Amino acid sequence: LMDEPLSNLDAKLRVQMRAEITSLQKQLGVTTIYVTHDQTEAMTMGDRVAVLKGGVLQQVDTPKRLYESPVNAFVAGFIGSPSMNLFEATLTGDELTSGTFAIRLQDAAFVRRPGLRSYAGRKVVFGIRPEHLYDSSLESGRKYQTIPA
Repeated sequence: LMDEPLSNLDAKLRVQMRAEITSLQKQLGVTTIYVTHDQTEAMTMGDRVAVLKGGVLQQVDTPKRLYESPVNAFVAGFIGSPSMNLFEATLTGDELTSGTFAIRLQDAAFVRRPGLRSYAGRKVVFGIRPEHLYDSSLESGRKYQTIPA
């Protein structure tokens, strides 16, 4: 068990020690519980990461799944730098509509999340990672941006 072992180190030494601890842990083949408030440490060192809010477990998963498939808005907004952009919209058919935009969802979104159609006509919160946004004015003739679910 390690509880914030690198919290008092400067940034350069912290990076070096992350690599040392990871190497030592793999070499010894031991399970390590590593407590940190530093998201970078958790996401780069952990095989599985537990996200807590107010002492309540929100999600336990691989760093990749935490980033790509957060289970709730807290995890979505907490994981990543910059964090996920969260929006409120209404699900209408195969589109998420808001006062200023509409996003057509791919059929795959409904296949991966069969319960999604039950939200038709209701307000939902959805998230988009900053790296999935682009300036649509640079593409002519496109009315919608298709975003994978």
